[in-house]
Amino acid sequence: AASFKDWVDQRQSIYDVHWDAFLASPWFGYGIGSFDEINKLLQTALNFPVLWNIRAAHNVYLQWLEQAGIAGTIPMFLCIGYIIGRTAWGVRVRRRMTTWIRGCVAVALVFLIHGWSDFSLELPAVALFWSLILGAGYSISMSQSHGSHSTVPLDEGPAQPSAQKMVKLAAASAFTVFVAAL
Repeated sequence: AASFKDWVDQRQSIYDVHWDAFLASPWFGYGIGSFDEINKLLQTALNFPVLWNIRAAHNVYLQWLEQAGIAGTIPMFLCIGYIIGRTAWGVRVRRRMTTWIRGCVAVALVFLIHGWSDFSLELPAVALFWSLILGAGYSISMSQSHGSHSTVPLDEGPAQPSAQKMVKLAAASAFTVFVAAL
């Protein structure tokens, strides 16, 4: 784009066309991964200069709504919201590693804010990295005292690696990879 105004106008044209497509099938969308086909079907003589070579809506929320509809998007938003909310709550219940928890929440929020103007979460490597951050933050935010058989909670003593921690981290990471890939 030649100027910022041109860039904004192009994005607005993309958003308008794809918002209308979402409204045409709001409940179940058109299917995960269907953006290219939808975009080709929506091209007209008027919007062709803007739509002909894009591979994403440049707004992950709009693209998720268009592809998965309300029925697929709301559960995903709730899962991600729960993971980030539970991770943020960990700052209140943990005495240690709160800086790491805050960092994971901040990185997750940066990805979510960036999603309003770009499609980086549609890239598998970025989605995997974001999932790793979400899983790590979620795992760190869990109080370690509730599952231990020792009399001293793990939060009180030195950091001890355990199979339980690793299983939690792996499960949370795998789950968020699945959610982010949607």
